[in-house]
Amino acid sequence: MFLLFDVGGTKTRVVLGDDGGIKDKAVIIPTPTDFDQCLAQIVDTARSLAQGEKITRVVGGLAGALDRDHTMLVAGSNISPWIGKPVKRLLEEALHAPVVLENDAALAGLGEAIIGAGKDYAIVGYMTISTGVGGARITNKTIDAHVFGFEPGYQIVDADGSLCTRCTKRNLEAHISGRGIEDHYGKKPEDIHDKNVWEGIACALGVGLTNTILHWSPDIMVLGGSVMKDISIERVREVVREFLHVYPEIPALERAQLGDIGGLEGALQIARTSSVS
Repeated sequence: MFLLFDVGGTKTRVVLGDDGGIKDKAVIIPTPTDFDQCLAQIVDTARSLAQGEKITRVVGGLAGALDRDHTMLVAGSNISPWIGKPVKRLLEEALHAPVVLENDAALAGLGEAIIGAGKDYAIVGYMTISTGVGGARITNKTIDAHVFGFEPGYQIVDADGSLCTRCTKRNLEAHISGRGIEDHYGKKPEDIHDKNVWEGIACALGVGLTNTILHWSPDIMVLGGSVMKDISIERVREVVREFLHVYPEIPALERAQLGDIGGLEGALQIARTSSVS
């Protein structure tokens, strides 16, 4: 039996799975700001779900960049209390099972590449626009090799501050993420109904996507995350077409299909295929 979890900036999801798939619905926990409390809740939930059955493998996604050996988080503004904590060791000691850690967006992208919007494509680029902005490149149903992970949200889109004089950061995440939007406008994304605001966000995303497409050259870019629900994907396509001239065509741009379970589906695939023992 596998334990699968996904720690995001606002919510943590925990579920069991096996070779047959995910079992039941995920248990959703508001992500505590305290690391020890969050880890304890994951362990307690795992034991409660397992009901004494042995957990043979643990795969979890964390919102941020991991160290070279994928034992801990080294950067991640959305769950900063996790940075530098020996997550892999602590979970292995608590659950007596091998643990594999991966970036949460990379796992969501893997899920989309296997059974979601990218299932019919060999090279899938994935980007999530949620509390933060993350993503990954998936080739032939496998997360591309990397050192610290993929962080498309940290690409610089406003080097001199001319795009927005109010933003203190110059990266894409500051302009389009849920946290960035709230910092900028003083409202949560779901409370903003000004079409001009969403036009600007769609344009900023289109610029960032163009850069990402140039680096990854995917067959398809899959866009997920809670903020994406309010962004016009048609407008994003228009912006990408406007800027992307070096290729004879732009890749397919589609919304994610798996929603909140994308990362858990990706974790399940890792659990099924990982050689960790």
